[in-house]
Amino acid sequence: MRDTFVAQGIPVVLGEYGLLGYDHGPGAVERGEMLKYFEALGHAARTNKVTTVLWDNGSFYDRGKRSWKDAGLFRQIKSSWTTRSATASSDQVFVPKSGPVKDRSLTLSLNGATFTALKQGTTKLVSGRDYTLSGNRLTLKAATLTRLVGDRSPGVNATLQAGFS
Repeated sequence: MRDTFVAQGIPVVLGEYGLLGYDHGPGAVERGEMLKYFEALGHAARTNKVTTVLWDNGSFYDRGKRSWKDAGLFRQIKSSWTTRSATASSDQVFVPKSGPVKDRSLTLSLNGATFTALKQGTTKLVSGRDYTLSGNRLTLKAATLTRLVGDRSPGVNATLQAGFS
């Protein structure tokens, strides 16, 4: 679009973009991956001077109340208009049901941001004890994962949130 149209002075509107499956309700698409998709698309559109129109069949915006159903998603889309967000290589860390728990690492794409904290709810995890950060590599310590996953029941055992500038 950029090379064929924008570079030739022809405005482009990317209409009706979205993500299949979102309209099946929360959880149909991994939240972190969904946010990364919308952020990356918004950034690519902005840097290539393409205007976007989000496809919405009522899953995102409540037209009667004139409000976003998912304010966090809207904040993510809106932020992509002016800046990049930091992301991680995955929004899940797998710990096997049995056997020794090992350190697990994620690669961060900082996109100019700075890592500020790792939290479980309102509790800040401690750098050096619970995790380490080396360059763009965030490593969760085995002891921390053991504590967080408890009896290792199938499913989500803990939710962490990474904070960035």
